[in-house]
Amino acid sequence: MFAVSESEKPAPVKSSRTTHPRVDSSSLPPQWKCYRNTKKKKVPLFLRALLFLQYTSALLTVGTIGASLVVYGLSYYTQQQWNESYEQLMTLQRHERNLTVINESLQDQITREGNRQNDQWIPLTPDKNIYLEPTPADNLPETSQVNREPEEASESPSTERPLGY
Repeated sequence: MFAVSESEKPAPVKSSRTTHPRVDSSSLPPQWKCYRNTKKKKVPLFLRALLFLQYTSALLTVGTIGASLVVYGLSYYTQQQWNESYEQLMTLQRHERNLTVINESLQDQITREGNRQNDQWIPLTPDKNIYLEPTPADNLPETSQVNREPEEASESPSTERPLGY
């Protein structure tokens, strides 16, 4: 084959993994040296104020969005809690109405039964009282004899009493 000299051989390809040495500004061409300024340029005051304003407004925006999400979540949560409590209140009120209806119907039923049974009873009035005569003193044992005066027949006062007593 053909013989190739050492100078004509292509250079080996370097992989991208190898690190390249840092290029020093002294090795740069003179026309590029003006772009490579080692001194930091001082940022004007109005530009720094605008950057600060941008930074703080970005923070305030993120904070406002976060706060609005928290408030929305809390309002949703409290609405759910209110709905559950309201449903429980409605259930308790329905049970209360049912108990009131049952209580009133039982009272009505007891009143009706009481009126039916009272038809055969005689109302208690003083003129329908039964008075017993005291036993004669000679029939009593000696230890229980007491000097008794004859009771006067007194007329009992007439009082109006309700039938339920």
